[in-house]
Amino acid sequence: MNRLHRPAPQPEPEVTTKICSYCKSEIHKDAVKYPHCASDLEA
Repeated sequence: MNRLHRPAPQPEPEVTTKICSYCKSEIHKDAVKYPHCASDLEA
């Protein structure tokens, strides 16, 4: 009987960015002010 080898599930990659709710650009997850549109971001 031939068994297929299934690789172990990989952990989800750590999220390091978020999307600016005003200009929709990608920014670092810890940012509190977006440098291009100068929006204050929600914590």
